[in-house]
Amino acid sequence: MTPIEIIINAKNNAEKVLKDTAAQMKATGAAATSMAANVATTAAGFAVAQLSMVAFSGTLQKAKAAFIDYNASMETTRMAFDNLLKSSAAADFFISKLQKFSRETPFEFPDLQAASKMMLGLGWAARDILPALTAVGNAMAATGTSGAEMTNVIMSISQMKGAGMLDAQNLKELYRRGLAATQILNNHFKMSIEQIQKSGKDIDEIIGVLINGMNEKFAGAMDKQKGTWNQLTSNLSDEWGQIAGELGTPIFNMFKDTLTEAENWS
Repeated sequence: MTPIEIIINAKNNAEKVLKDTAAQMKATGAAATSMAANVATTAAGFAVAQLSMVAFSGTLQKAKAAFIDYNASMETTRMAFDNLLKSSAAADFFISKLQKFSRETPFEFPDLQAASKMMLGLGWAARDILPALTAVGNAMAATGTSGAEMTNVIMSISQMKGAGMLDAQNLKELYRRGLAATQILNNHFKMSIEQIQKSGKDIDEIIGVLINGMNEKFAGAMDKQKGTWNQLTSNLSDEWGQIAGELGTPIFNMFKDTLTEAENWS
């Protein structure tokens, strides 16, 4: 095909895909409008409905804008997890678990996948990542630390795991974020940090104690945030981001195929 034919073909395909997508989005919007109308039975209900529609409208616009970006990001994310886990099936399964985790917690998928890739790269077993993220998530929720800080917390723990030893700088970072790592280790081993360092204890055992200690100390902190504004908007962002990504997959694939064809032609 000539470049002109490629462009015409892409335009025709895009119009069809966009019409199909618009119909799906319209149906989704109609359902949301109906829900809001049912809520607006009182003055207070009307106010809630208006706020809901504004939030929905903003989220919808964000989702539409994310059709291409979301799928491009997921493509590179799948490649990264495929390389780290040595299996496409394992990568897809792990990503689905992270997406579910993001929809049920105050933390968003981009932060979770960044932390997970770092953990896999620094030697964590895939089966240990979600329990560790749960412990860290509860600790951060309890102390009011933002999801963006999750990567820094995971980095501090993973650096000690990778180095095979506790170190003062990373423990200080955890302390600065209110995670009580030193206290958890002192209470469990009945030793000072210096004594633990000299004891020859395996770092995996020490990290395991730290993760379990955070789970005990901050148990249920993420659940307690359910129903808060931050948790609701975070979950809504994750849900609509994933829905928009799925709706936008045909558009993404079409443009990607068109670009590939154009590149091959040239």
